[in-house]
Amino acid sequence: MAHQHNTDLAGEPVLAVMFAGYLAGALAMTGHRSPATPRTLLTGLAGGAAIAVAWAAVAVLDPPIPPGVGLAVVFGSLGMATIGIAVERRRGPAAAWGAATTAGTTAALLILNLVSVLSVFGPADLVPHLMPPALPLADQIANSRIELTDRYPWLLLLGWFIALAQWVASRLAPNPPTMPPAAPRRHPCAARRPTDDHHGPLLVPAAVVSRTVQIRKALTSFVSSAPDRLSWSAICAAASSAPSRRAPR
Repeated sequence: MAHQHNTDLAGEPVLAVMFAGYLAGALAMTGHRSPATPRTLLTGLAGGAAIAVAWAAVAVLDPPIPPGVGLAVVFGSLGMATIGIAVERRRGPAAAWGAATTAGTTAALLILNLVSVLSVFGPADLVPHLMPPALPLADQIANSRIELTDRYPWLLLLGWFIALAQWVASRLAPNPPTMPPAAPRRHPCAARRPTDDHHGPLLVPAAVVSRTVQIRKALTSFVSSAPDRLSWSAICAAASSAPSRRAPR
């Protein structure tokens, strides 16, 4: 925002503080405490872009560029109010606040960048005459291009206040309630355990337990004696004792 041939860096700390405020507001609107949903943020961004486009249309179609921030403030205020009312009817006051303030900060940054670009690359009829008429016309236009950008940081300051309001509101907002972890879902085909019954552990009759023990013992004895029964000598003896069968002639 300084003059083209000015090496004074006194304004850089001020700009750093301002952009840090914008960053804090953006982080506040996208943090876990923010009630703004992605749809609300997109609405605010689109609204801020619409405000900047409306201001640019007036500045280009009816030159020159406004020498002050008055028109930008009027457009921004009307746009924020319109967005807030429209969003509040559908999504409540919290969403309206998030969309309106996001639109305000977005519009301030976009209009400031539009002024910087148009003041440098725009035609001469877009630049207002801000220098004394005693200077030659070429010098008036050249110096007016520089002077025009020095008048719009006030718009950046207004957007900075809106960003700080976003950050303060996010600090004062209560933490969102934490939901308990969901219980793991059991597959319907999985086997039920005795403790899955809502009436307590499954009670097994004593007769069933006794019968189960007897079956287990019988199976154990059969498996332990199976190698002896299936030995090669037993198989040969069984084969020799079996009657031979001849096919009829």
